[in-house]
Amino acid sequence: MPLSQAVVFGHNVVLNCEAVTDQPGTLTYTWYHNGTQLTASVFSNNSLLIVDVQQSKLGNYSCHVTSSNHSETNILSSAVLIQAYIRPFVNNPSQVTVTEGETTILECVTGESAPPPQVYWEKDGQPVTSGSEFKARFGTHSYDMIGQYYMKLILDSKPRETGLYSCVAVNTAQGIQVKSLVVQVKISAIETKPYIDVDISQNSTVMAPEGFRLVLSCAIGGFPKPVITWYKLQDVIVPDSRVRVLTNGSLEFVLLIQNDQGYYFCEGSNYLGHVRTQDVFVQVSYIDLLFQEEPESLYITAGQPVVLHCIPPISFPPANVSWYKNNQPMVYRTGEQAVYIVDPVVGIWNLFFTDIQKQDEGRYFCVATNNYAIPTSRTSKSADLQIGGGPVFLDPPVSTSVVTGEGTRMICMVGGDPFPQITWFLDGLMVLPDDTLILRNQNQELYMANVNKIREGLYTCRATNVYGEAESTAYLKVLVPPVIVDFIETVTVISDHDLVLPCYVNGDPKPTIQWSKDGKDINSSDRILIGSSDLTVKKVDLKDAGIYTCHAFNMAGAIFSTATVTVNMKPEFVKSPLNTTVTMGQSVAMDCEVRGNPTPTVSWLFNGTNLLPPGTIVSSDNHGIHVAIVTWRHVGLYTCVASNILEAATRDGRLSVHVLPRIQAINGDPVVYLNQELDLTCTVSGIPNPTIKWFHQDTAVVPSLDGRVTIPAQNKLFIKYVKVSDQGEYKCVAENLAGKTEFPITVTVIESPIPPVLTRAVSFTSTSVTLTWSPSTQKPNTPLSQYIIYYKKEIDVDYKRLPITAGSTDTQIEVVGLSPGSMYMFVVSGVNPAGEGRLSNVLSAKTMDSGPTPPRNLKILFSNSSTVQLEWEIPAETNGQIRKYQVWYKAKGDNTEIMSLFTTKDISKPSVTMTISNLDPFTLYEFKVRGATKEGGEDMWGELSGYVDVKTSASVPSDVPQITKVQTLSSTAIQVGWQDPPMNTWNGQSLKYRVYFTDLNFTSATNQMTTAHFSINITTLSPWRWYSFVLEIGNEAGWGDRSNSVISNTFPAAPTAPPVILIIQASDKEVEVTFQLPDKRTWNSKLTGIIIQYTDGNSVETNYVDNIQRTSVAIRQLLAWTDYRIRLSIYTDSVPNGDGPYTEWRTIRTNESAPGTVGNVNHQATPTSITLTWSPPQKPNGVIQHYVIQYQDEGIGADHLTSNILVFRPTTEDTMSGNGKSQSI
Repeated sequence: MPLSQAVVFGHNVVLNCEAVTDQPGTLTYTWYHNGTQLTASVFSNNSLLIVDVQQSKLGNYSCHVTSSNHSETNILSSAVLIQAYIRPFVNNPSQVTVTEGETTILECVTGESAPPPQVYWEKDGQPVTSGSEFKARFGTHSYDMIGQYYMKLILDSKPRETGLYSCVAVNTAQGIQVKSLVVQVKISAIETKPYIDVDISQNSTVMAPEGFRLVLSCAIGGFPKPVITWYKLQDVIVPDSRVRVLTNGSLEFVLLIQNDQGYYFCEGSNYLGHVRTQDVFVQVSYIDLLFQEEPESLYITAGQPVVLHCIPPISFPPANVSWYKNNQPMVYRTGEQAVYIVDPVVGIWNLFFTDIQKQDEGRYFCVATNNYAIPTSRTSKSADLQIGGGPVFLDPPVSTSVVTGEGTRMICMVGGDPFPQITWFLDGLMVLPDDTLILRNQNQELYMANVNKIREGLYTCRATNVYGEAESTAYLKVLVPPVIVDFIETVTVISDHDLVLPCYVNGDPKPTIQWSKDGKDINSSDRILIGSSDLTVKKVDLKDAGIYTCHAFNMAGAIFSTATVTVNMKPEFVKSPLNTTVTMGQSVAMDCEVRGNPTPTVSWLFNGTNLLPPGTIVSSDNHGIHVAIVTWRHVGLYTCVASNILEAATRDGRLSVHVLPRIQAINGDPVVYLNQELDLTCTVSGIPNPTIKWFHQDTAVVPSLDGRVTIPAQNKLFIKYVKVSDQGEYKCVAENLAGKTEFPITVTVIESPIPPVLTRAVSFTSTSVTLTWSPSTQKPNTPLSQYIIYYKKEIDVDYKRLPITAGSTDTQIEVVGLSPGSMYMFVVSGVNPAGEGRLSNVLSAKTMDSGPTPPRNLKILFSNSSTVQLEWEIPAETNGQIRKYQVWYKAKGDNTEIMSLFTTKDISKPSVTMTISNLDPFTLYEFKVRGATKEGGEDMWGELSGYVDVKTSASVPSDVPQITKVQTLSSTAIQVGWQDPPMNTWNGQSLKYRVYFTDLNFTSATNQMTTAHFSINITTLSPWRWYSFVLEIGNEAGWGDRSNSVISNTFPAAPTAPPVILIIQASDKEVEVTFQLPDKRTWNSKLTGIIIQYTDGNSVETNYVDNIQRTSVAIRQLLAWTDYRIRLSIYTDSVPNGDGPYTEWRTIRTNESAPGTVGNVNHQATPTSITLTWSPPQKPNGVIQHYVIQYQDEGIGADHLTSNILVFRPTTEDTMSGNGKSQSI
């Protein structure tokens, strides 16, 4: 059913309507407003949405329901919408002064409110928590949505109840609070000795956070007021700036510390006696800033157990820990992939993943909570958990079989993150798609059509991603019916040779083979061998000729093939060509005679081709060749080829010639470095192959006994460790049957370089010496590759070689890694491929004294938002007296280091302390330090220590905020917006914002609202007011600077209070009302005029007076002696429906006036009297006091006219009854 409501203009309202029926058919819903049908804003559930309620949308709403099977329409209960409002209090409480022990009663009556108000009592601005409160409905109202309450507060009077009291009524729809007059309640105390006040709450144990204020109440009463003394255990507490006793006897800890923990009690005394309270145990709660262990970011492969560590800060009572993922509370799991906190009971708060999965990826942090401490929680740093998944087989391939020519499918379903790449292999070779093979579903499905034996084998599915590789195999068996492959249908075999008839059969399962000849089965014998794939007949003769059949069969079928065998004789050579050698230019002949059946044909080949060299003559029967003059063209292999229908046979004869030796070159580098190798090769040709000898300076070279000179091959000469004496002319001499040839070459030997001349050796540091030299002029063709430096201490025997060398063009080098304050000797030598030359002259130099070793045990003593205090111990080896220190520091991740110099005066102290200031808040810094001694006026800086890290604490934001948007939303709401300041000005973990807003028109009161967003809607403002807005940015360290103020105003609204009627004066025909306007704070806009409503009990008349300056209005043309009810309101044209609330009805009666004419006058005469009758006037215009009867004696003629007056006074009964009147004259 729709419900009647009191609504606020501009808001939306939903009215519900739902009906049920036990008859078939559908229900149709129709909404009406004040009798007019509505067509829009009806939801599918038949509810009605009324958008932006204004004056025109108030009134009666009804829902009509019609059944499709009935013509009758049912009207559900209607709902009435009226404007929400609240009136001032009708009756206010009165001031009360009583004596302790008496009963105090306060009463009030609220004004009307739609909807009915929420009501309560306040004392000193706070809701009353003592005494007894009563509430009852007041007055009668036509709607339940309008309410008015009578309120009573009964107090058991005690001095502590003294204060300022008021009634409060709240209109929940408008959000408006109305208060009664504030009255004072004074309760005078009576003399009594100190006593324990049981009404004052006092716990036996109090827990409070460290660093905050704590007040312990002293539950002692009495009069005169007792003197209060506080004790901790048995010791009297002496107040100071941190702990003090308040005027009400309470003990205040301005700043609670851990040493304040203990047992406390208070003692009160006056001249009548004394009393002591029970002990109260104060426990100090706290939670440290830093976690003992925090979670670290991990990169994990799925399926592994993982632990995120978290040990909360030291806390009392011990902190509880909760885990968060992606800023949301952690959802724990059970089962095989459980996620849980290890053991909260014993305080092991690590988060354990038994089998981590991709769904667990995210950002994690733990929150330590101590509800008794302030702050109540600490948050660890965040840890990013990244999950990768190696390939996993969800449905691996399965071995199967298929008949050749048919199709098959293999699947390989995998999982992994990222999704793996799938590759198929057949017997180790990658499978690629073709006309009969396709891959689908990201290669997880392999389809093959028209399968043949080539598809058989071991298939491997390989899945690969960045986390690994996995393989799964399956065997595909291809079943094949018997097939005879490459069977020879016609075979000719030479007699006395073996006959082999192949019968290669494929099939699966393996076929059985049976042979037959001329229709008869063949059985194995010594001469006939039946193999698995062939038939062999040894030393065939003519009877073995015939038709041979190979039968193959298996469970899939059978097949056979036949071959016709013919036995013939192969060609045989009677005379063959012979190998022949002649001298170049001589003649030569070769013969070839053959026999065979069929008769062979004879042909000749030269070097395997049919092209015989020019000048070669073949005999007419092809059985011989002849060459008259042999040249190089004729040298080669001659082949006689004898062929018949069975085969071709060949015999070779080679023709060779003799050729004079020829030396093409001597290969090898004739320029060689001293002690290197000489390797010469003599390239020679000649037929027959020549013999080769070597000569040096015309003397034959023979291998040396020590192996230095060797001749590995006759055309090679090899000399190791070449000497200067090995240079000169060498000859290669080649000789064969055709003659002798020689070839000379000159060998040059290059020696090692001449050393440079050392000119200077100077030390600039404690660990290095700089050498300078002058290069020497080398012999011709003698290169220089680099210089080698040798050094030793003066007291040492052997030189050491410097690990680094100098280039051939260098003339200077710095020798580092030397000992401080030591005398060194230096020499230099040159090097080339021939080796290292002799050493140079010797120079000496002494290194300078060194600086100290790194300072030890660098640590952080103290840090805040801008300062870090460091301490370190002096170096283990000072190498003199340390005169100063340098501290190097930088923000972690920054490449720019800052140096801070510190000079120490007390060089005997074992440790040094230094404070670094002007640091950025909430920033992780790295610090390192080094010390320096002095030598010859120069600072001798030592080595830097290792880094130590510290993060400065948070500080209030440093950026001055700016309001960027102020937008008026309504008469009571303004939106204030701003931009997020640069992150480097946050100076903390996160930001919060506080907006101050001040009423500039009336109250000058400043309020505040806090948010974490970039804008805020302030909805509790008053209409038609100017407000100033100031923004303040804060973080966990506190609040920073405030912005400049920005001013804006709310929209106007209808007035919220009526004028105050002062005087109502009436005449017989008009009423004048004197009034004063209400408080300007209730105008809510620029007022236009006054509204007067009046009624005599029939209709209500409304007049608008467009003059707000008037202080009185007159209502004219009224009826005399009539009761009128009058009320006033004010209104504005600035907004639609700008009428304000009305005053209460005031009743006044107009004055009396002359009555109207009497009616129905009749008379009855006698000789001496006349009786008159009449009816009272229809408009008596007051109370009829009397009637006047005027009569005259007309006599005879006008001169004798006589007039008389008779007054008739009606009785009260006559007056009240209204009956006709009579009077006799």
